[in-house]
This record gives sequence, structure tokens and C-alpha cells, in this order.
Amino acid sequence: WGRGRLRSYQSLESFYAEFCLLNSLTVKDCLNFWRKTLDLKKADYISHPKQISRLAEILHEEESIVTTVFVKKDFIRNFFGQSWNLVSWAQTGDYKEIKYCPKCINDGYHAYFHDYHVFKKCLIHNIELVEEKFYSRKQSSRYYLYVNYLRNLMLKNSNGKIFTRKIPVSEQFLKSRQKFEVFINWTKEVDCCTRSMIPVNPIDYPYS
Repeated sequence: WGRGRLRSYQSLESFYAEFCLLNSLTVKDCLNFWRKTLDLKKADYISHPKQISRLAEILHEEESIVTTVFVKKDFIRNFFGQSWNLVSWAQTGDYKEIKYCPKCINDGYHAYFHDYHVFKKCLIHNIELVEEKFYSRKQSSRYYLYVNYLRNLMLKNSNGKIFTRKIPVSEQFLKSRQKFEVFINWTKEVDCCTRSMIPVNPIDYPYS
């Protein structure tokens, strides 16, 4: 893996996809490896401090960065509120959606904010996000298919860059991360404010 590959707010699924490519693993083998290594019930559920510490140790990354990538349940609940739909692989139906930035995916990067439904442009490059749909076979896990599709996207678009050490974080990336953190703080305030509103009619529409 190598220290410095992990980036803040990188989607957990893109980490799994990249880990598969770097270590020549299938998605199934990759998810099973991390389930056993971290004693997980589900591959997308990582929250215990001991798991974060173990991940930081294995990947040689700072815990502060590891937390933004792996503590997904807390990330969604705390940053976006209880009812904000963040990840498109959880949608129902035969086809699932995935959004990504062409320039980011070329550098082997896919962030949580790329798949967030209110964003139309990449926060880093300020260009339109690409939205694709892929068929979700009933015999396979939706999560497995999402990671596998993202893996294929990264392999197809990275031009081999994913196999080399990533360049140091640019000033542009740091500024975009700051923008995203401002957005995160705003959603916290909105969520808190909404919960403090008082219903004024029988169907519980809050009045600010």
C-alpha cells in the first residue's frame, strides 16, 4: 500500500477498489481479508477505535485521515443527518448509479462528495461529474457490485497511475477539502436547526 496513498474523504469503496488493484485481489477476496483482519460483520461498517488504530497501523496512515475514509456510518449520520441519502449503491431497482469526476478517477481518487446527490460538479476540479448506471444482478451483493464497478472504472481511467505512488496532496486539493468541510459544518447546523423546529400543523411540517 504505502504511506500517503490514502486521501481525506476518499470513499471507502474506492479504497477497497484500489487495494484490489494494487494487490491483484478479487473484490470478494479483498472484502474477506478486511472482514477477518478487523473482525467486521460487514465490510462497510467500521467504527470501533481499535479498528481505526489497527487500520492506521497496517496502512501507515494518520488516524485523522483514516477516520474520514473508514468511519462511514458515523460520517453519514453526523455530517449529513439521519435522512440524507448519500451513497447511490443503496438505491433500489435493477440499476445502480455511480458518480465520479473524470480527472479525479484518472488519479485514482473517488470521494464521498462525488456520490452525494446534491453535487453536480467536482469540488476539486469544478467540472461536471459523470453519472453512470450499472446493472445489479440479484444473485450478487449490491455492495460487491458497486466496489467492482468502481474498481473497473479506476483501472480503465487511471492510465497506470494507480500502480505508482500518488503525488503529494496539491494546494487545489487542500482548498477543495476545506470547501467540503465548510459544507459538512453547514449540514450539521441545518440538521440541528431542523430538529429544534416546532410542528405547526397535523402533518408535522416544521416552521422556521
